[in-house]
Amino acid sequence: MTRLASRAVIVFLIMTIFATLQGGCSKSVDSGPVSPTVISAAPLDASVGREYTYTVIATGNPPPIFSLAQAPEGMTIDQVSGLISWVPTSDSYFDSKVSVDVSNQGGRVSHEFVIQVTGKNIDGWETSSLVAEDIDPAAIRSIASDIEAGIYPGIKSLLIVRNGQLVFENYFNGGTRNTSLNIYSAEKSITSCLMGIAIDNGLIAGVDEPLYSFFPEYDAFDNWSAWKEAICLKHLLTMTSGFELEGANYNLWMNNIGPRDWIKFYLDLPVVFSPGKALDYKSLCDRLAGHVVERQAQTTLPQFAADRLFKPLGMAYYNWYGWNPVNSSMISGLLRLRAIDMAKVGQMYLDGGMWQGNRIVSEDWVTRSTTLFRGNYGYNWWVYVWATPVGNIRVYYAYGNGGNSIYVIEELQMVVVFTGDYFVQPDQWDQQYDLMKYQIIPAAGDSM
Repeated sequence: MTRLASRAVIVFLIMTIFATLQGGCSKSVDSGPVSPTVISAAPLDASVGREYTYTVIATGNPPPIFSLAQAPEGMTIDQVSGLISWVPTSDSYFDSKVSVDVSNQGGRVSHEFVIQVTGKNIDGWETSSLVAEDIDPAAIRSIASDIEAGIYPGIKSLLIVRNGQLVFENYFNGGTRNTSLNIYSAEKSITSCLMGIAIDNGLIAGVDEPLYSFFPEYDAFDNWSAWKEAICLKHLLTMTSGFELEGANYNLWMNNIGPRDWIKFYLDLPVVFSPGKALDYKSLCDRLAGHVVERQAQTTLPQFAADRLFKPLGMAYYNWYGWNPVNSSMISGLLRLRAIDMAKVGQMYLDGGMWQGNRIVSEDWVTRSTTLFRGNYGYNWWVYVWATPVGNIRVYYAYGNGGNSIYVIEELQMVVVFTGDYFVQPDQWDQQYDLMKYQIIPAAGDSM
């Protein structure tokens, strides 16, 4: 091949490659509109009375337009720039879901997030946000989504308080803020608190007072023994009385069979081990402790609770029904409270017996109540040290059937409340413990 022919071949190849490249570029440009994609993350908290702004950033060709599909009252968005503006008020929802539609000729995409309004007052609680109190919001929102999906059945509410401020409040399965639920055996921790208040006020000398001295109207008791004579109030609070709580007698009082003098019935029961020796968890002990308080206070236990605990905590919704020692044995575990008020009890204990500067019960009583006596039990509070991904964490809590609970974590300055109707299910405890140990505590514990 001549030199001229060789040059002609080379020129032809170069022109072919150039044409091919140009054809590829032309195809890319003419491929049509590119649907939008949101690439920004929203700030998750706003303050009452202060302007909240956030710009939604999205890519797309042609440039997309923005609109609010769901937003709190007063929120606006600029269709071209995507600038969101909002000034929350004291009436704004604590959690406000925002959904932004981003669209162009190529398609539509939604951008969703939740804003928490700090600086509100909800039933005596100042609100803050998960972000502001160093709790991972994605972890907590994931739990809420799983509850809504039924992965954790029977949960009606989940509330989280940190550093004395409400940071999360969600309701599920028909629950609402003003739903009062029977908290079942979580009531036992309330009875313990009332005993402490009675002792603080000199109505009862102390937990070492013998049980039978409070019932002088009875001339004699069946099955009398030295063990029975040794039962003190602390044995009721710690579930270590030694009363025989099984067999035919158990069936009678647990199933409320027939009207009778249930106080006398309880006090007549045999005692089968030395008081204080072992934990034997039964509601009978709680019922007797409640009767001692009301006798010394010379009023009913529900009225004493209202005057000395519920009203000072600013509770507006409560109902303690069935408290009748003659006609019914069902006199414990029948207290109805709201989740947001259960949290007040937990916060008051976390603050050493104080609620918003007012003394409710002594710090000494709080300490004694939440110190182990036998097993994992104090004075009607469960006490554990849990192994978690962020280390060993001490927790004390009240727990009632169905999943009604108050958890107090001193190390994290945190109170967590669940309510539920997951009754008589073997895994009702496990699912809460797993949520607490492996999700909620780590979400806050990473900030330690």
